[in-house]
Amino acid sequence: MDVIINTNNASLFAARAVRNAASQDAKSIEKLSSGLRINRAGDDAAGLSISEKLTTKLRGIRQAERNINDAFGVLDYAYSGVEYAKEQVQRIRELWVQAENGTNGIDEKDSIQREINAIVGSIVQARDPALHPEYIKDLFQGANNTVQDEGYLKVFQVGADANDVIVLDFTNGPNPSNDTPDNALSLSGNTIIPGSAGFGAISSFGTLSVGSNIQAFNSGGTSGVYVPKNGSLNSLDTMLKNLNRMTSVINKYQAKFQSAYDKLQSEKISYSDFKSQITDADYAQVSSDFTADQIRKQSAAAVLSQANAQPSLALSLLP
Repeated sequence: MDVIINTNNASLFAARAVRNAASQDAKSIEKLSSGLRINRAGDDAAGLSISEKLTTKLRGIRQAERNINDAFGVLDYAYSGVEYAKEQVQRIRELWVQAENGTNGIDEKDSIQREINAIVGSIVQARDPALHPEYIKDLFQGANNTVQDEGYLKVFQVGADANDVIVLDFTNGPNPSNDTPDNALSLSGNTIIPGSAGFGAISSFGTLSVGSNIQAFNSGGTSGVYVPKNGSLNSLDTMLKNLNRMTSVINKYQAKFQSAYDKLQSEKISYSDFKSQITDADYAQVSSDFTADQIRKQSAAAVLSQANAQPSLALSLLP
């Protein structure tokens, strides 16, 4: 074996082994500390690209979940409003049955009419758009049979992709003249209307009168003037049928948003699992590699020390 002091190839080889072992050791520490297999593009460029796409999907899904919860809030508000109106109309119908009794005179009907007026007023006030936040102020505006851009018509993003939307439409349908129930939720302006001929048009419940000496709710005039009977049990039954239709429309949208929410839960699990397989570190494997790297690093360091001592053999050859 040649004895050379200017170039120590054994030392250079051992030093490179120390550096490699130290580098692998550092990567193992990084993976164990972060829990990730990919901490930079150099670890796996293709895997990092896929991971970023999955991250975009997952963040979009989480926001879509919040959007759907907002939609549920609107639907809950709409449902409570319709149910409140339904309960009040039931009470008006009960009073109407009482007023139809032949033993009632003008004074008795007068008392019944006052309660009906108070109930109608409570419905109008409770559903007054001016009393509620901007995003639901037109929820119960409904629409007439010719204008389709009135009422509540909003788009909700219910997924991570552009086409994952649900249009929450509480306006009239495209063809109000047919027998298909539309989506209108109209409780404002003293109205409970269906918007389609098949359900019967009740334009105003504020004019209901059992025949009394006081004015009906919105007919104007002087108190004490006799107001003839206006309306019937059939009119009230139509109102209740319209309110039931509104409830069914709300339930339809609740089912659609619930289905979208369930789909998001399934997608979130799938994407999260896929991302985990790509990016997460296998702790068992990394721990094993870390132990091996430490042994190689210590071994290389010991060999480097011996390699560095080889040129000193030249001293023994000097006279």
